[in-house]
Amino acid sequence: MVFGYKRVSKKDQNLHLQDDALNNFKCDKVYFEKESGVKFRKEWDALYSQLRSGDTVVVWKIDRLGRTAWELIKLMTEFKDKDIRFTSVSEG
Repeated sequence: MVFGYKRVSKKDQNLHLQDDALNNFKCDKVYFEKESGVKFRKEWDALYSQLRSGDTVVVWKIDRLGRTAWELIKLMTEFKDKDIRFTSVSEG
C-alpha cells in the first residue's frame, strides 16, 4: 500500500504544494495534519501503526517527517529494517 503524509506546522500555512505532489503520486491513503513537528502527531502515529513490509511512505519533502537529522536517520533505519519504502517527491 502507498501511504502519503502531509503536514504544516502553522495554522496559516496551506497544503497546496503537498496536495499536488501526493495526488500526482497516486497514494492509496493520505494522512494530514496541522501540527508542529515537535508535538504529538496523531495522524503520523495512525499512519505509522498501519505500515507493513512492502508498503511505501510518500512525502512532499523529507522535513515533513521530523525536525532533526537524528530523528530522520532513526526513522529511515526502521523503514529499512521493516522493508518499508520511502519517497520524498521533491528530493528524489
